Amino acid sequence: PWPVSSWELATRLSYFIWGTMPDDGLLSKAASGALSDGVGLEAEVERMLNDPKAVSLGERFAARWLGVSEVPTQPTDVRRFSGIHAPLKRSMVQETVLFFDGLVREDRSLLELIDSDYTYLNKALAGHYGIDGVEPGPMRRVELSDRRRGGVLTHASVLFATSQPLRTSPVVRGAWVLERLLASPPPPPPPGAGALPQDDQAEDGLSQRARLERHRADPKCANCHDRMDPLGLALENYDGVGRWRDEDHLGAIDSSSVLPGGVKVEGVEGLKDALLARSDDVGRAVTEAMMVYALGRSLRPRDAPFVEEILSTLSEGGWRARMLVKSIVQSYPFRYRRRADS
Repeated sequence: PWPVSSWELATRLSYFIWGTMPDDGLLSKAASGALSDGVGLEAEVERMLNDPKAVSLGERFAARWLGVSEVPTQPTDVRRFSGIHAPLKRSMVQETVLFFDGLVREDRSLLELIDSDYTYLNKALAGHYGIDGVEPGPMRRVELSDRRRGGVLTHASVLFATSQPLRTSPVVRGAWVLERLLASPPPPPPPGAGALPQDDQAEDGLSQRARLERHRADPKCANCHDRMDPLGLALENYDGVGRWRDEDHLGAIDSSSVLPGGVKVEGVEGLKDALLARSDDVGRAVTEAMMVYALGRSLRPRDAPFVEEILSTLSEGGWRARMLVKSIVQSYPFRYRRRADS
């Protein structure tokens, strides 16, 4: 292994933080050798994070990591979910982008990905959520009065992306939480595992919960579904496009569940509490995802010690967003290379 040159480091920095070519200021630092000094490198990263182009971390990293980039082009059955249109779906994704951008710009805790008392809305998205008092105009920060919103779990972009065209999907939502927020993805379903009806108003007259209980009766399905389903069922108060509901076509919704290990949760608030209790896992999930993005490759066994070092620093420092970016930039895998493709 050998250290990347100042020019290579400048390019890595620019595409990581800005998603584009280095500017004159960054190239000047590369030419002067300032990036080879730890203090100079940190100061340059700070400058870059203060630049509006750093919104790229929300647009290119967070939207892809959380799986919401394709929401604007996802098909919607407007007979089942009325009022859904292209500008609203773009606003859904923009909420997630601006939320992550705000974490970095204001150096907030990464645990706000799980729960926060604010979000970013325009009038259309606020109406979709049933939130009053948001005037017409661009997306802006809005303080929240309860925990039904706040954190990416309750973003319409995520809830939309983890639903089927005609129904919610506790299985997909549970798998999303395991993979994206807990760094513990479930294995693929075994052959012949079967599938649930595509419409939650299917003629069998069963609720989502009842269908899943029947599905888990098959031993080859139970192992994974015991991990996924309780997480997804805690989000059943949100319909397939992220609107809050107390009832569906069968009556009152039961969003209580019991997580593996016997932890009982009541709806989204209980799920948020359970995830916040696993802050180390949440921190690992976002750290590993951002390292993959920054390096442009999957992580390898030799990267493990550096991931653990970053996690230790973040845990001691309160899981600050800028600390994550700076720790990745200062890490050995970011500053060294072994061959042309790494």
